[in-house]
Amino acid sequence: MNRYEKAAQNRGKASSLNKSWGVGAVQARYRETGNWYHPLKRFPAALFDSHGYISFPTEDALRALPERIYIGKQIGVPGGISSLPGYVRMVAAGAPPTFHTDEVHAPDNFWEGALRRITVNAFERDVAARSACIAHFGPACRVCRFDFGATYGELGRGFIHVHHTRQLRDIRVGYAVDPKRDLIPVCPNCHAMLHQTSPPLTVSQLQKRLRNATGNT
Repeated sequence: MNRYEKAAQNRGKASSLNKSWGVGAVQARYRETGNWYHPLKRFPAALFDSHGYISFPTEDALRALPERIYIGKQIGVPGGISSLPGYVRMVAAGAPPTFHTDEVHAPDNFWEGALRRITVNAFERDVAARSACIAHFGPACRVCRFDFGATYGELGRGFIHVHHTRQLRDIRVGYAVDPKRDLIPVCPNCHAMLHQTSPPLTVSQLQKRLRNATGNT
């Protein structure tokens, strides 16, 4: 991958995370390692790495950071943005910095070779919370009622996505997820459709759209 393709990919990731994490930045920059970025010129702005972000309502807020950040032709952060006060971690520290392919969206501007993806957040990957959610609701999609086990037999038994019903902007470090209140089982198709809007649709809103589309009332 050449530098132009890499830059386009980083723009797509910044845009995707800005939307899916509900940050609301006018300008967003992404760098997997979090240690340097192209300059920010429009505010509110945010810098993203593979696990979280730091936001700046104004340029003064950016320049008010300690000496661990250097602002010139580029923004340098030798210790990574995760070392800065105000950093918000969205992905568990031990989780691999990957972008899941469960949901793939086209970017606002099409860059050759770039995909825009929504990352399944750390709460949705919590094994205990996920298991408790499925134990409570069952493995069928709560939107379309599709059951992988009923269709594919043993191969699909127990397979389902879980969707976080709370806006990520409302979740902070130390938040204890409630599997019955905050998570809901949905199939991959419905999961992707929930995230087609910002903020995401609710399960009941998507159910209504599905009924309208299929003619089932």
